[in-house]
Amino acid sequence: MQRARRNPVTGEGDCRAAQVESFVAAAPHSHFMQSPVWLHTFADERESVDYIVTLNERGAIMACSGVRRVCGPRWLGDKCFVDGGPVFEAEAQLERHLADLFAATRDAAFVRIRPYLPAVNGRVMRELLADHAFELLPPARQSGYSATLVLDLSRGVDRLFAQFSTGLKRNLRRAERCGVRIEQVRENAPIAEFAHLLSNAAGRAGYEVPAPDRLARYLEIVLGRADGSAALFCARVDSQLRAGIVVLKAGTSVVYQWGARSQPAPGDDGLPLTHALHWEAIRWAQAQGFGTYDFGGLSDNGARTGIDRFKEAFGGERRAMFGEAVCVRGPLARVMNWPAGRMLARLRTRAHCASKQARAESRAPAR
Repeated sequence: MQRARRNPVTGEGDCRAAQVESFVAAAPHSHFMQSPVWLHTFADERESVDYIVTLNERGAIMACSGVRRVCGPRWLGDKCFVDGGPVFEAEAQLERHLADLFAATRDAAFVRIRPYLPAVNGRVMRELLADHAFELLPPARQSGYSATLVLDLSRGVDRLFAQFSTGLKRNLRRAERCGVRIEQVRENAPIAEFAHLLSNAAGRAGYEVPAPDRLARYLEIVLGRADGSAALFCARVDSQLRAGIVVLKAGTSVVYQWGARSQPAPGDDGLPLTHALHWEAIRWAQAQGFGTYDFGGLSDNGARTGIDRFKEAFGGERRAMFGEAVCVRGPLARVMNWPAGRMLARLRTRAHCASKQARAESRAPAR
C-alpha cells in the first residue's frame, strides 16, 4: 500500500480532481463538502485546499480527506479543517489513512475533523482519533449539528405519506389548492434567482451563506450532472419565485443543505411553500434510489424549535451523528480556541450579517 502524498487537487501526481471527484461520489461514507468542486468553489482567499490520499496496492484511491488550511500568523500557526470527511469505503481503511492525514497536518496548531457519520458507526473512528490526542467535542461546542432527522426511503410513497402528521398532510393539500407550483430547476437564470433569494433571506435572519455568484457557479456545475448528485426545487405562485431548497448527495443519503423564502407577498403569508418543496424533494430522492433523506440537523440544546417541529412532522427517526473532533497544539493556540474565542468569532459573524443587511436595505428603492 502506498502512503498518501499531500498535493493540491489541481496539481500533478496521484491525486487529480477527476479521480477524487469520482471516489467521493461513489464512496458510501462520503459527503459533498469533500468534493473538489465544493472545496474550490467555496474556499476563502486565505485558504488553501489539499487532498490527503491513501492508495491501495493497485494505486487506486481507498480513502481521502480534503483539507482546508487557513494560514495564521507564525506565532499562532495554521488551522486545518476536514469537513464532511474523511471519505472511505470501509473502516479497515481508516487507520492507515488517518495516520497519513495526521502526518500531513502535524505542523498545524489546530486540526478539526467532522465526518458525515452516524454516531453508532463511529466506534473505530473515535478510538483512532483518541490515539492521536483528538478531543470529541460535546454538542454545545460543535460548529455542525450533532443530531438530525432522517427518513427511510425504502418505504413506498404511500407509506411515507402515511407517517406525516395530520397538519402536514392538510398543508400539502392546501398548497395544491392554492396553486403553488413546484419545479425542479436546471437552468442558469432560475439558479441565479434562487442564489439571490437565499442571500437576501440569510441577511434578514442573520446567518451566513455563500455569496450569490459562488453559489450560482457551484449549482450550475452540480445540477448539470446526470448522476443525481444535486437538485434545486423552487416554489412559484403566479410565476413569482417564493421559496426554494437545495438537496445534495452524501454517500447513500441526500441532505437538505440550503433553503430560502421570500418576504411574504400580500395574500400568501401563510402558504405552506416549504412543506411542498420537501415533499417533492423526498419523492425525487426516492426515485433516484437514495437510502435516506436527511433534513440537515436538529437543535442541539434539547429545546424543540419551530424548525424542529416542522421537520418532525414528516415522521422519520432522530439520528445522533458522530460530531466533530479537534486537536489543539501549543499553549497559545489553546487560549485562542477557548469558548470565549469562539464566541467572539460568532459575534463578528453576526455583525457582518447585520452590516450586509443594512447595506442591502440602503440600496433598495423606496416604496
